[in-house]
Amino acid sequence: MIFETLHEDEFCNVRGNPDQIAKSSRILLSFTGIGQASGGIEVQNLEFVSTASNAGAPIFISDTTRSWGNRLDFDLLRTVIAPYIAGRRLFSLGNSMGGFLCVLASSFFPIEAAIAFGAQYSVHPKIVPDETRWRPHRNRIDDWRYESLSGHINAETRYYLFYGDHHLEELHYSSFPRQFNVHCYIFPGRKHNLAAVMKRRGVLDYVVSACLEDRFELDSIDDDVADGAYEIV
Repeated sequence: MIFETLHEDEFCNVRGNPDQIAKSSRILLSFTGIGQASGGIEVQNLEFVSTASNAGAPIFISDTTRSWGNRLDFDLLRTVIAPYIAGRRLFSLGNSMGGFLCVLASSFFPIEAAIAFGAQYSVHPKIVPDETRWRPHRNRIDDWRYESLSGHINAETRYYLFYGDHHLEELHYSSFPRQFNVHCYIFPGRKHNLAAVMKRRGVLDYVVSACLEDRFELDSIDDDVADGAYEIV
């Protein structure tokens, strides 16, 4: 599958396959994370390519300056994406920073369900002073429009949040509101790479598709992945 550049500027890159989008009634906005380090360079590869393609048609959005949305122009993004999402069901998906963005996006797009793995609730030093994993990136954010996801959890979108139980993950999952449409699942013994573990064990496609269709059940995941997993209520 070839994904074309639908929009690019100094802060953002948007990619998708127009033919695939035209044939699908379901669009997944897939937000990339900060990227994996290779030779000292972090590269933002497209994430959830096969999973999102199996579930519908993905549109990949990269916050290329790794600003947790603080440098993104969401009004511009709406204009760019509007022709591709008109008349279609819209969902969002992301891991880590991408998870933060897929939740944040529900403030700007009519997203039915947002599926986030290891999403930060905030990286602002005053809100999560003990969170040091992304310090070099957050130190370069000089204009904080979105200090946290506070105020960006609506009552219409279904939110599915997946975390390992590492104490640094708890800084984030413990901050989300407890409300009827926010489903937060904790996987004991897992860390920030939960999505990668699910993909390697062959359950990621089920998790995403089941969340999209509002039929996700922890009991449907093999104990090899979900032993002891629970939902925070």
